[in-house]
Amino acid sequence: QEAIITGLLSETSYSVTVAAYTTKGDGARSKAKVIKTTGAVPGKPTMIISITAGNTALIQWQPPKEMVGELVGYKLRYKRVEEEAYTVHDFKRTDDHYTVTGLYKGATYNFRLSACNRAGTGEEHVKEIGTQEEVPSGFPLNLSVVGLTTTTTRLTWEPPALSERNGRIVSYMVVYRDINSQQNNTNRTADTHMMIHGLKPDTTYDIRVQAFTSKGGGPISPSIQSRTMSTSPAFATSFGVKAVMKTSVLLTWELPENFKSQVPFKILYNQQSVEVQGNMKRKLITGLSADTNYSFVLMSRGNSAGGLQQQVSIRTAPDLLKTQPIPVKTDQAGKLIINLPRVLTPTPVRWYYIVVVPGSRSWDNPDEMELDELLEASESPLLERVRRHSDLSRPYIAAKLPSLPDTFTLGDEKIYNGFYNRPVPNNQPYKCFVMAELKDQYLPTANEKQRMFSASPVSDPITVAINGSVSPIVEQPEMLWVMGPVLAVVLIVIIVIAILLFKRKRASPLPKDEHLGGVKDSLLANSSDPVEMRRINYQTPGMREHPPISVCDLADHIERLKANDGLRFSQEYENLELFDDTCPLVVDSPIQSSVKG
Repeated sequence: QEAIITGLLSETSYSVTVAAYTTKGDGARSKAKVIKTTGAVPGKPTMIISITAGNTALIQWQPPKEMVGELVGYKLRYKRVEEEAYTVHDFKRTDDHYTVTGLYKGATYNFRLSACNRAGTGEEHVKEIGTQEEVPSGFPLNLSVVGLTTTTTRLTWEPPALSERNGRIVSYMVVYRDINSQQNNTNRTADTHMMIHGLKPDTTYDIRVQAFTSKGGGPISPSIQSRTMSTSPAFATSFGVKAVMKTSVLLTWELPENFKSQVPFKILYNQQSVEVQGNMKRKLITGLSADTNYSFVLMSRGNSAGGLQQQVSIRTAPDLLKTQPIPVKTDQAGKLIINLPRVLTPTPVRWYYIVVVPGSRSWDNPDEMELDELLEASESPLLERVRRHSDLSRPYIAAKLPSLPDTFTLGDEKIYNGFYNRPVPNNQPYKCFVMAELKDQYLPTANEKQRMFSASPVSDPITVAINGSVSPIVEQPEMLWVMGPVLAVVLIVIIVIAILLFKRKRASPLPKDEHLGGVKDSLLANSSDPVEMRRINYQTPGMREHPPISVCDLADHIERLKANDGLRFSQEYENLELFDDTCPLVVDSPIQSSVKG
């Protein structure tokens, strides 16, 4: 909340407190804050301006009639109305005049004079004056050909330098002639572009342009030459610019039906060339400079005269957004708040787009991406709303805004001018950037509009871990192709390990009673019978399962076999096995071993 307190005295300290109140009374008062008002500033001084010879102006002034406090000095600011910055001069209290030199002819200037005391600068006295207009002293700049047909040529140029206009330019005259003729033709226009009609096909023309003020015409520009197109069948039509970025341009053209090129096309620009396959209808030119004029020529090397060609000229977008979006914080629902870049130039912007790029793409420059998908989405927002859940791996526009706020929340599931701000990817890296679409730009070769965009740098990769309850995000199809083989390999390894453990368990001897542990050692130490030694050292699996029982332990062993209704007797009987032809009387069974003992 805020409130304005009036009726205060200058250079006076006040104590201010704030309290809320209801119908029941006042609440607690806030802590008092001491505020001191500033001193009163002077009124505006008297100023007289006289235009003198030699493009100078004499400025004279007198102190303000309403003077508060001690006069310290004066401040003078002035500029040409077409300029942005003021020229500033400070003067002492005793100064009363100043002569401004170097004024341009036919220009309007804004002068502002104010008096100063110890409290600050007072009210300004504002005056505008105009210098006398004359004919231009300079010629129009950057005359160029931006479009050609068999009978027409389209031209563009810029006004003379500001210091050489000497007034308001009211018209231009274009002078052109066939280089094989001495007869000049002229056309007039108030614009800085013109289409010349009625030319001859396959003919070279010499072209110049001249600027006029109300006092007359200035010097004529240096000539340029342009050759109209041949009447041979066109290899391509509608060569133009679909979209312009800071450092890239998307060029498009149409091919006639049944057109088959045996050689590639070539695009020429600024002493560089790019080859394009003969069946292509578009090309993204990258690596350009921001806010720079370019002329592109589409050429087909189809004949001995150097080939047919078409030309278009553009100016790349200015660099409006110099910083990248910066993530600030994430709430429990996975929504991400980002700081957006600031626009520091007065360039008119039509729309701002918040673009999200899921996944870890290798490029860091939005100008290098294909804009077709984003352009189609911006032209068909209703279709985009239908398709917004169909593919989560492609870049998408989260919002379309008429102005750029300081912060924006990604994933708030709201609709901004037809674009759905869907939830951000869960536990998946993504990037974002801001793209500004400038006001309507028209192609210089036709009445067709071109779209101009200026994008911010791409943000650093962002990964949001959602901790709260949110709508589930569809798993990426490519993740299934990765996780499926991994899970299959893990399952196979587990099965193989289980089989090996099972076989080892089958091959290992079953645990026996504790009192049998030292039988083999004792027999080895006390026996000298070769058959017994063979039995001990070369055991069959059956012998390992049923070692011999000493006579002293026989009674206890039999009692254990009788347990559970003689179950172990039955098991021993079923496992009887003769183990060696050399020792037929020795049976690998505790029962037989016991009888032997």
